[in-house]
Amino acid sequence: TLILAGCGFSGNIPPELGNLAELNFLALNSNNFTGEIPVSIGNLSKVHWLDLADNQLSGSIPVSTPSAPGLDRLLNAKHFHFNKNKLSGPIPSQLFSSDMTLIHVL
Repeated sequence: TLILAGCGFSGNIPPELGNLAELNFLALNSNNFTGEIPVSIGNLSKVHWLDLADNQLSGSIPVSTPSAPGLDRLLNAKHFHFNKNKLSGPIPSQLFSSDMTLIHVL
C-alpha cells in the first residue's frame, strides 16, 4: 500500500512506481502531479485500487501496445479514479475487457 494523497507533490509521476511489483493500493490523489500517466503503472499487476484524481494530469489513459504496458493490464483493479484532471480522449474500451473486474471508474 502506498498512500501519498494530499501531500503537495508536483511534477511528473515517477515511472519507477511501476517497479513496485507487490503494490496493491496506490493513492496519489489530491496533489499537483502534471504530465501523462506513466505507462509503467501498467506493470502493477496486483493493484486493486488506483487513485490519481485531483491532480493536473494530461494526455490520454494509457493502454497496452506491443512495446509498453498500459492500465488495461491491471486485471485485479476494481477502482480507477481519474476525475479532476486534464485528461483527454475517450475512456479506453480495453479497460472494460471481460478479463477485468472493474467496479468503479471515475
